[in-house]
Amino acid sequence: MNWLKENWTNIFLFLWASAWTAGGIYFAVDVVLENQRITTWSQVLELFVFLNFAAFVVYSGLKTQFKIFNEWREK
Repeated sequence: MNWLKENWTNIFLFLWASAWTAGGIYFAVDVVLENQRITTWSQVLELFVFLNFAAFVVYSGLKTQFKIFNEWREK
């Protein structure tokens, strides 16, 4: 429970970014399946936001895994 209290902001940000990433994946699949082209600025912005949040999810996930691994290794 102490770990949760210390890391609640990281968990919240990870879940928030994951939701944006899922939305971006849905958008990308929709574009591919419908054979659409990205033609509006809102679609460009949506893709940009998706890529940023996807990078954040990967970064925070790796950071958490390395932190857990280092704590385990030190014990």
